[in-house]
Amino acid sequence: MRLSRRRLAAFLLLSAAGLGLAGWFLVPDTARVLRIVDGDTVEVLRRGRRTTVRLLGVDTPETVHPRIPDQFFGPEATAYTKRLLTGQTVRLTYPPRHERHDRYGRLLAFLERRSDHLDVNLEIVRQGYGRAYTKYPFRGLERFVAAQREAQAARRGLWAPGAVAPPETFAP
Repeated sequence: MRLSRRRLAAFLLLSAAGLGLAGWFLVPDTARVLRIVDGDTVEVLRRGRRTTVRLLGVDTPETVHPRIPDQFFGPEATAYTKRLLTGQTVRLTYPPRHERHDRYGRLLAFLERRSDHLDVNLEIVRQGYGRAYTKYPFRGLERFVAAQREAQAARRGLWAPGAVAPPETFAP
């Protein structure tokens, strides 16, 4: 028996729902990165529209906040995110039972770089360009906390010996 693509997609979606996976991977969502706003915010072309995406699980120092001046290590965090994502295609995933948009209207997502499957959000924390954002718990939070501890122990990024301001000085 041959299934049409539409029927196969419906079958897979219902199967995922039965396994409790539908909230996490409802539909594979890919986008092309258009611009890096700052270390934890990017603009993408998704489903034919420009969309601002706030990376979940990571908080980097501010560089474009309307009420907060540039924070220590903010330009470095933004530059690192640019190195990771400029010209890249990414896969967006969303945690189950989590808000899809923040109060500023930004889409909240985890990004995976398609070229090598790099978990971008986690890598920013692992390399010390941001800290684990623990204010809103999500599945996998412990990996982000462990990555931050790893960066601190290795004295990378915000925790490097040349750092002149502690990471606590940037707003959560």
